[in-house]
Amino acid sequence: MPLSDDEIRAILIRKKRQQQKKKRQKKRRITAIAILILILAVVIIVSKACGGSKETSISKEETKAANGSSGIIYLDPGHGGIDGGTADSGRLEKDDNLKLALAVQEELENLGYTVYMSRTTDKDMDVESRGNDANAKKAKLFISIHRNQSNDGEGTGVEVWIPAANTEDCQLLGNNLMNALEAQGFVARGVHSGTLVDPNDDYLENSVPTMTRCLIEVGFTSNANDNKLFDKNLNNNAKAMADAIDKTYGSLY
Repeated sequence: MPLSDDEIRAILIRKKRQQQKKKRQKKRRITAIAILILILAVVIIVSKACGGSKETSISKEETKAANGSSGIIYLDPGHGGIDGGTADSGRLEKDDNLKLALAVQEELENLGYTVYMSRTTDKDMDVESRGNDANAKKAKLFISIHRNQSNDGEGTGVEVWIPAANTEDCQLLGNNLMNALEAQGFVARGVHSGTLVDPNDDYLENSVPTMTRCLIEVGFTSNANDNKLFDKNLNNNAKAMADAIDKTYGSLY
């Protein structure tokens, strides 16, 4: 029996409604998927941003390590024990060397460096073993700290001795230390290679260590003004030397 027009119309309306319902459901699914994708995108962006901050933080730490915390410095307070070094009016060089070296050590450690000392007390120690110890510790810089003396009491100022090879890195270290102490009031006597007797020879302090190195004479124990600069300005001298060492390390490494 053929369908009437009203029945056909009802069927068409029902199909149309079903189609519209399917379209709405499909639209909801697309919208839900789009929202999900957006949420995932936001999560990824935030995650990368957090990761980037972390990487930046690590990078800063690595930079800090490169400029300090992973850097190994070896300080050698000259003489010690039965070897008093220069002596003037009861003043022993070995005591001044240790006092200044300990102050420099503290300043360098505040900058993040690992600092080894050939001695931290008044003990006797041969020069060669100090250099060997620095090599074993894999130090990057070696600074042997001394004081000078002249019989007439006229000698004054700071001088630095580097290996006879006169390499650029040792020259850099010597110049930085010299400039730092000159700024503290000491007379600059210059950076010299070799020894006082023979420019082609080396002091043991410079011949045994294998890293960038120097021997520094911080004023004369026989000069009243040098002693005054040494004693009253000890902490500033130590900070100036530490900053010079830090500057050198930063330039080389």
